[in-house]
Amino acid sequence: MASMRRLRRRSVSMRFIRWFAHERQLFFWIPLLVYLAAAFGLVVGAHNIVGDAWSRVGNAFYVLFSRDPHLAAIGFVWNPLPSVLMMPLLLLRSFFPPLVEMGFAANIVSAVCMAAAVWQLHGTVAELGLGRPLRVTFTTLFAVHPMVILYGANGMSEAPFLLFLIIAIRQLARWLRSPDVVPLVFAGLALALAYFTRYEAVAAALAAALIVAAVGYSRASGDRSTRAVVALADALVVGVPFAAAFLLWALVSWIIVGSPFETFTSIYGNSSQVGLAIQGIQAATGQGTPAALGYAVSQVDGLEPLLLVGLVMAGGFALWRRDLRLIAPTGLLGAVMLFALWAFLSGKSFGWLRFWIDAVPLMVLACASLAADGLSARPSGRPWIGRLAMTVAVASCAVGLPVAAVTMITPNLAREEAYQIHDLLPTAHLDGAVAQANRPFVIGGEVARYIDSLTLTRGAVLVDVATGFPIVLQSKDALQFVITPDRDFLAVLSDPAVFGVRYVIVQSGEGTGQLDAVGRMYNAAQRASGTLGVLVRHFGAPEDNFGWDVYALPVAVTATNP
Repeated sequence: MASMRRLRRRSVSMRFIRWFAHERQLFFWIPLLVYLAAAFGLVVGAHNIVGDAWSRVGNAFYVLFSRDPHLAAIGFVWNPLPSVLMMPLLLLRSFFPPLVEMGFAANIVSAVCMAAAVWQLHGTVAELGLGRPLRVTFTTLFAVHPMVILYGANGMSEAPFLLFLIIAIRQLARWLRSPDVVPLVFAGLALALAYFTRYEAVAAALAAALIVAAVGYSRASGDRSTRAVVALADALVVGVPFAAAFLLWALVSWIIVGSPFETFTSIYGNSSQVGLAIQGIQAATGQGTPAALGYAVSQVDGLEPLLLVGLVMAGGFALWRRDLRLIAPTGLLGAVMLFALWAFLSGKSFGWLRFWIDAVPLMVLACASLAADGLSARPSGRPWIGRLAMTVAVASCAVGLPVAAVTMITPNLAREEAYQIHDLLPTAHLDGAVAQANRPFVIGGEVARYIDSLTLTRGAVLVDVATGFPIVLQSKDALQFVITPDRDFLAVLSDPAVFGVRYVIVQSGEGTGQLDAVGRMYNAAQRASGTLGVLVRHFGAPEDNFGWDVYALPVAVTATNP
C-alpha cells in the first residue's frame, strides 16, 4: 500500500511538472518571476517608488483602512480597476508592510498583468499558425523588451492596459478569421476592462467598432440595408460592453462628486496637472511648436525603430494572402497611439515615453503576421519568400531591444524611465536627479514617523492625500488622519480645530503643492500670520518641492469627530 501511495504521489508530481513545463505555462510563470524580481529590486532594494503607482495603492487603502472606509474613497479622477485589483493584496499588509508602505501591491499587480499579457500574446501568435520556434521567438522578443520588463515591474497601469488590449486583439483576430459572435463578446468585455484601466481605451473601442462594422458589412449578403443592419448588429456586440462601462463610470462619478469626467474637471485631474507643468513640458519636448511632432517620432523610433517598415511589409503580405487578422492589432493599438499623439500635440499630455508602449506589441504582432503570411506562401513554389519574410520579421523585431535600452536611459526622451533604470544600471550623471525623484518617499516617511511619535487620537491630523499619500501610507496609524476621501473632509477643512484636529500638514513646495487643498484654503500669507496655527516642524530643504510643514492648532471646544 505504501508503495502504491508513493507511485500515486510520483504520478501527480510528474503531471504537475509536465503541466508547468508546458510551453504556454512557461510564458506566464517565467516572465512573472522576472518581473517580480525586478520589482523587488526597484522598490524594496532601491526604494525607487513611482508616485503614480503608489497613489493608486492609496486609493485602494482608503476604501478598506481609512478613518472613513467606503467604496467611493477609491476616487473618480483615475480609472478604478488598478486599485480594485490591489485590494485583496492589502489584506496581507500586516504580514508584509511594504505592500502599503512602499506601494509594492501595485508592483505585484503590474507583474501579474504583464506576465498574463505575455501569455495572451503567445496565444495570439500561436493562432497565426506559426511553429514552435517562431512563436517562442516572437513571444520572447515581447517579454524581454526593456519597456515591457520595466512596466511589468514598476506598478504602473500600462501592464493591465496592455493585457486587456491584447485580449481584445486576440478575440477580434479570431472573429476576422471566422465570423462567430462569441469572440466579439469577449473582445467587447476586454475593451470595457481596458476603459476601467485607462481612458485611452476609448480610441481602441471606437476602432474596434468601426473595424467590425466595415468587415461585417463586406461579409454580409443581401441589399445595402440588410448588410447595414448586419454590420450594425456586429458593431453593437463589440461596442455595448464598452459603452456600458463608459456610461456607468460617468454616471456614478456624476452622482457622487457632481462631475462625470473628473480627470478633466478636478483640480487633481490630468488637465490640471498638465497645466501646472506646461512650461517644463514645453521646454523638454517642444510641445506647442513644430518640434513636438519630431519629439514624439523620436520616442516611437526609440522603442521600435523599424515599426513603420514592419507594418508596411506585414500589410503587403496580408493583402497578398487576403489575411484580415493584421487589422486587429493595427487598428486597436494604432488608434491608441494616434490618440496619444493628438493629446500630446494639443497640449493635453505630458509626452511621457510610456504613452508609446503600445508600439512594442504592435511591432511584435506585425512581424509575427509577416512571418506567418510569408511561410504560408511556400506552397506557391517560391519557398525563398517564406524564409526571407521570416528572417526579416525576426531581425526587424529584435533590433528594437538594444535601441529601446539606450532610449530608456536617455533622460530627454525617457523623462521618467531613465531615473527608474538608474537604480538597476547606475549612471553617474543621474545621481542627483534620482535622489530628487525619491524625495517624496524619504520626506513622507520622516513626517509619518514624527506624527506617529505624537501618539494622537482618531482624526487628529488633517492632510490632503492627493499629495500627502506618502505620509499616510507610511504611518502606523491611518485612523489618526482626516483625509481627502473622507465624507466630512470639507467640513473639517473649513474649521479644523472645532472638529478636534490638533495638527495640519501642508505641502510647502511649488508644483504639485498648488494642488494641496489645505494650502489652497490657507494660503502662504495666512499661514505666515498664524491664521492656521503654529508652525512646529518643517520637513525637507527650504527649496524642496516635496517639503512639508506641520502646524499645531490651538485646543478648542471640539465637535464629535467620528
